[in-house]
Amino acid sequence: MVGSSRTAAAGGAEIAGTADSDDSAAAATVAFWWRISRRQARALAVIGLVACIAAFLLYYVNWTLPFLRESLPLIFKSARGATISQVAPDIAAPSAAPATLGERLARVALQPHKLTYTYGFWLFPIAGVAGTLLARQRRERVLLAAWGGSLIAFMCVDLFFNLLVKHHYFVMAPVAVGLALILERVWDRGRVYRWAGVAMFAVFALLGARVAVQTAWGLIP
Repeated sequence: MVGSSRTAAAGGAEIAGTADSDDSAAAATVAFWWRISRRQARALAVIGLVACIAAFLLYYVNWTLPFLRESLPLIFKSARGATISQVAPDIAAPSAAPATLGERLARVALQPHKLTYTYGFWLFPIAGVAGTLLARQRRERVLLAAWGGSLIAFMCVDLFFNLLVKHHYFVMAPVAVGLALILERVWDRGRVYRWAGVAMFAVFALLGARVAVQTAWGLIP
C-alpha cells in the first residue's frame, strides 16, 4: 500500500508538472491567436487536444488508476481538515509545499541550480525565453512566447509544489529558437559581434557535449 501510494503521488506530480505545462501553453497561445485568426485558433485548439489525448494514452494512462484510487481520496480527506500525516502517516512529505517563509526562500534559491542542472547554465533558458520576443512575425512571436513563458509560470508554481524539472524539458524547443534569434541579431551587427556570436555558439556546443558525455557515462541520473 505504501509503495503504491508513493507511486500514485509521484504519478500525480508528473501529471501536474508536464501535462499542466502543455495545457497552459496551448491555452495561452489559443487565447492570443483568437484575435488574429479564429479559424487557425480553433485548428490549434483541436491539434492541442489531440496531442494531449495521445500523450495521455501513451504515458499517463499508467498513473491514472492509482491516482484516482489512492491519491484523490487522500486529497479529499486532507481538504476536510485532516493533515497528510493523519491520513497517510507512511508517506514521507519531502515534496509537500514548504510551510515557512525560510523554506520558500530556499526553494527560490534552488531555481537557478535546477536550471543549471538541465541547461548547463541558468542564464541560457532565461535568455532563450526572452529571445522569443525577437521573432519578426507576430504569430510566431506569440506562439514562442506563450510556449517559453510556461517555464517562468511553472517555476513560480514549483515554489509551492515540487514539479520536478519536466517543465524544463517542455520548453527546450522555444528556448533553442530564442537563443538562435539572439545569435542572429548579434551576427547582423558586424564582424566583432559575429565573433561574439561564434563564441556564444561554441559555449552552447561545449555544454551540450559535456552533458552528452556525462549521460553516456552514467554520471547524470
